[in-house]
Amino acid sequence: ANNSASVSITSVSSANQADLALSKTVDVPTPSVGGVIRYSLTLTNAGPNTASSIEVTDILPAGVTYQTSFGGGMYDSGTGIWTVGALSTGGSTTINIRVSINNGTEGAAITNTALITAAAQADPNPGNNSASVTVNVRSAGLRMQKTVSAANPIVGQTITYTLQVINNMTIPATGV
Repeated sequence: ANNSASVSITSVSSANQADLALSKTVDVPTPSVGGVIRYSLTLTNAGPNTASSIEVTDILPAGVTYQTSFGGGMYDSGTGIWTVGALSTGGSTTINIRVSINNGTEGAAITNTALITAAAQADPNPGNNSASVTVNVRSAGLRMQKTVSAANPIVGQTITYTLQVINNMTIPATGV
């Protein structure tokens, strides 16, 4: 009987590795329609080597419109690619992407996901190469109620109209 087995183990040298990690936040998690929010993406390099030729893809989701971006590297809103270039061991860089919330998104949950899509070095921990954040667009649920002090007034009688805006939702309505 054949009672033997063999296993081949291939070790990956750490000489050409860089553990890149991506995180993402948003400054206004419950925006209103027409409001402007800022997505902040932070890329860090835990090493052991400098990473180069880094690109992060962040295609903006339906429901938002690109306004501007600023910070490290260059962001192309047409392709969604953030070109970072190189990042030293222990280093980090952040880019901020401002978008406006489109009409017709009231009450919607809009999720934005970014992913590290290129680097010249192998990443020993690909589990931290993507990041997402969700905003919940406010839906004020306002209604207008109009009442009159006398439903059947007589000539010369003074009447009062009362207009009342009622918010049927659990979130405050602002700018009304």
